[in-house]
Amino acid sequence: MQYQVPQYIDVEDKVVGPLTLRQFFYLAGAFAILFLLFFIVKTWLWIILAIFIGGLAAALAFIKYNGQPLTKMLRSIFSYFWRPRFYSWQTGKKAELGQGRLNALDLQLKTSSQPIGQRQPGWLGRIFKRLRPAADQFEVLRKISGEKEVARRVDYR
Repeated sequence: MQYQVPQYIDVEDKVVGPLTLRQFFYLAGAFAILFLLFFIVKTWLWIILAIFIGGLAAALAFIKYNGQPLTKMLRSIFSYFWRPRFYSWQTGKKAELGQGRLNALDLQLKTSSQPIGQRQPGWLGRIFKRLRPAADQFEVLRKISGEKEVARRVDYR
C-alpha cells in the first residue's frame, strides 16, 4: 500500500490572505492600539509611536532567525537571564564509601547559591589565583598494568 506522507509540516497555514493567524494577530493588535492612540495623543507623538509600535509588530510577525520566529528567540533570551543556571548531573550509582558526605554535598550543591569550599572560588579568589605563580604539581598515577608513574598536573582554569 502507498501512503501519503505529509510534507512541510513546519510551515504555518496561511489563514488571512498571505498572513498566518499569528502574523495577523500581531498586526491587528498593533493597528488597534494605534487606532486608539490616534484619538488620545497629539499627532506628532502618534507618528513616533506608530513607527515604533508598527515596527515592533512587523518584526514580531515576519522576522525569523535560524528558522525560529522572533518571539521564540526573545522568550529564550529572557528565560536564559531570569532562570537560574544550575545544572546537576546525576548518575545511577553513588560511591559506596562516604555515602553520608556525598548526600550532604549533593544537598549543599542543590540548595546553596554560594561556592563550595575551594572548588569554586569567587571572582576575587580567581583573580588572586591568577596573580600568584603556578607551582608545578605532580601526581602519582597508576597504570592499568599496576606500575606507578609520576605525571605533571596541568590545570587549565
